[in-house]
Amino acid sequence: MPLETTKRLITALSLAIAFGLSGCSSDRVNVVSPDNAREACEGGDMQACNTLGDQYRDFYNPTHDYAEAARLFRLACDGGNMVGCFNIGDMHRYNAGSLRDHAKSVHFYTKACDGGNMSGCAYLGIMYARGQGVDQDTAEAARLYHLSCEGGIMLGCSNLGDFYHSGKSVAKDDQEAARLYRKACKGEDMSGCRNLAGLYETGEGVRKNRNKAIELYRKACAGDDPWACTSLKTLLN
Repeated sequence: MPLETTKRLITALSLAIAFGLSGCSSDRVNVVSPDNAREACEGGDMQACNTLGDQYRDFYNPTHDYAEAARLFRLACDGGNMVGCFNIGDMHRYNAGSLRDHAKSVHFYTKACDGGNMSGCAYLGIMYARGQGVDQDTAEAARLYHLSCEGGIMLGCSNLGDFYHSGKSVAKDDQEAARLYRKACKGEDMSGCRNLAGLYETGEGVRKNRNKAIELYRKACAGDDPWACTSLKTLLN
């Protein structure tokens, strides 16, 4: 390949990476590097604060710093960025940087959910379902799962399917459970695929179909769901 052609290809590839192959605005590019993100954050761009927080939270980043990540997520949240609220809630839930405090998780997930962040609603539902940081309330969990599912969060669909399958806070309805699991699976939530496989294996809410169960278990297993791998092995033996 001629040298000039190679140079043009390298330039084109570099621009494609910088703009995400989608014609993103220069605002997106400005928050890619830590220096630009910090400058934008200090200038009042709360999304930049959240982006910078993500970089500090990344364990594989040599400069990762959980305390700084938490500070930036909190700053973003206080500035009205609901993803920041969700992220600081997650840090308190998963004990990142020894920050475990389920009550604070509930506080920030609630703020995120009330602000329209559907992931916040889904994870707030988990907190209510388990009674972590808040009194257990499975009816409220079901409401939040429904809200997040309708908002496009497939984890909410799968978790709501669990409630319909078990009859927890809703009337037991395996057909509705199958519908929700199928929606979650199509949305690439592997727990939805695994749970739908379980229904096909047992014939609950759907016609029993061993081959379909195997297909779905394989999909979930390939998607790094360890319980699906175990179920697949059991079914094949």
